[in-house]
Amino acid sequence: MKKSIVVIAGACVLLSCSPPAVDKEAAMREVTEMLDSYEQAFAAEDATAIGGTLTDDGTFYGTDPTEAWTRAQVMSIFEQFKADSATSTTFTESSRTITLTDGGNGANIVTQGIYPFISSIVPVRVVAHAVNIEGTWKFDVVSYNMIPRNDDVVKINAAVKL
Repeated sequence: MKKSIVVIAGACVLLSCSPPAVDKEAAMREVTEMLDSYEQAFAAEDATAIGGTLTDDGTFYGTDPTEAWTRAQVMSIFEQFKADSATSTTFTESSRTITLTDGGNGANIVTQGIYPFISSIVPVRVVAHAVNIEGTWKFDVVSYNMIPRNDDVVKINAAVKL
């Protein structure tokens, strides 16, 4: 009898400690809204708004192998873009995929498009991860990657010759 009570009490404790169910439809909507805000801020070169979508401890990668930035560095880069009227960060997105992870508390995000300030020919794929921190979605990883067609890699290798 005592064992049964202990087992039942233990089960009650475990059940009461489980995290609340995530409304995945609402989470998907919130992630989409955050991504839209990020992309609008990106095109407007709004460093403050971009910083608001990034975690303090995240890592953010550019297209160059040496580019791994903190939140503060990303904000500084966008302040420089804003000051340089010759550079425009507008882009044309051609695809977007969002997949919820971590039971709805995380999201993998992949977008693809043409970013003329990077290349007007070679598409860029943005691979990111966002987390829900106390009800606010933010990126903890963003990586910009040029994605030439496989047929063009030989041409690129011939042109670059390291």
